[in-house]
Amino acid sequence: MKNKYFIIISVIFILTTLIFGNVKKEKKVVLKNGLTLCVIQDPDSPVIAIHILFKNRSFNEGKDMSGMVDLIHRMFVTENVRKKLLKIGAEIQTNDIMFLPFDDYYTTNEFSFVRFKTLNEFYDEGLKLLANIITHPNLSRENFNMALKKMKRAQMFYSKKPQKIGMQKFFQLISRNSYLSFPIYGNRESLNNVRYEKLTPFYKKYFSPENTIMTIYTSTPIEKIECTVKKYFETWGKAGNTPTKFIPAKIDEKVYGKEVIVKSSAPGIGFICGGYDVKVKEKDKYPLTILMSIFSDNYSFLLREKYGLAYSIGANFTTKNCGKDGIFLSYIITEKKNIPKVIKITKEFVKEFETQKMSEKELEIAKNKLIGKLLRRFIPSLNKTYFMGLNIFCGKECYNFLARVNKLKKITLKDVIEYRKKYFSHKKFNYVIVN
Repeated sequence: MKNKYFIIISVIFILTTLIFGNVKKEKKVVLKNGLTLCVIQDPDSPVIAIHILFKNRSFNEGKDMSGMVDLIHRMFVTENVRKKLLKIGAEIQTNDIMFLPFDDYYTTNEFSFVRFKTLNEFYDEGLKLLANIITHPNLSRENFNMALKKMKRAQMFYSKKPQKIGMQKFFQLISRNSYLSFPIYGNRESLNNVRYEKLTPFYKKYFSPENTIMTIYTSTPIEKIECTVKKYFETWGKAGNTPTKFIPAKIDEKVYGKEVIVKSSAPGIGFICGGYDVKVKEKDKYPLTILMSIFSDNYSFLLREKYGLAYSIGANFTTKNCGKDGIFLSYIITEKKNIPKVIKITKEFVKEFETQKMSEKELEIAKNKLIGKLLRRFIPSLNKTYFMGLNIFCGKECYNFLARVNKLKKITLKDVIEYRKKYFSHKKFNYVIVN
């Protein structure tokens, strides 16, 4: 098993290194109207992949207008736009498809984004079409009403999902009254505030060039891409009143040991999540990510294999506020009738894990799984542009695909044990139970 994991990861790493090793040029520039552009030229890329990130999503909405960003994203692609996309074989994603998220990149309170790709030969037509979609959307009342109907269906769908209910309640617990706890798809009250009269003023404020990061991965020369982006996007006027710097949400790292029970109308299905927030530095997240991967493997085996109590189960160490806050998080979807037993086993497991012996084999498996997942995610061009945009949003270099991989590889078992002792405590876990 050990050799099998090593061989698989080695092959992926070699392929990925070869792919990234062919990258010839990179350029980052801020246009006159404030739009941030970063382009990477890769001679082997068969497509032009474009990611457009709009900053500070839920902060700009406010609680009373939550859902407005998602609604406008749904207005971008009309029937006329679809026909134009079809002519150049282009693909665009402007919002979550309820059963098919963005290759597992879900929407977030911190920003919204549009993904676009077409063949390199259509880069000019593609950028022209994309500029028209973003800077001159159809903001008619008819299009608004159609998008609002779709928005309300999405809101109803997500409002009944136990895991969505549970995670929102979890963030309401550890980040009370901050935008991290606002519903991305809105709720009944906020959607009533999403009126047509507010549409254009909000569009101009949020969808503005100074609030936008555009990242492009292509084989087309950077000079041509930069010139074309300027031609089609530099006439886009500034809003002037948009908070454009990243605004961190206030997370209460001292909310520990709470237990919240939430009622759900979902028949038969329950959800439990547990975790808490800690302030971390960049270097801290690598051993803690590995720690929670080991946690996840053990937790999954216990609840799924040994007791057969889980539909879906896992755990991870995730970050918010561009890595300034780290969140220990575990979750499980199970039948409602199993919840008392599951919560009891979970609490016992979390307590035991605090001092549980860990082996070099567990470390190696965890590292290989995490590195393999990262490398697979880095390979598609659209995913590269996603990470490029996220890096710029958080004040990092545009191109550093392998930095996390290299840092994970260096973590030792001693590091993981030391960081567990420093940060991990069963007494700090907050539990949200959706029943």
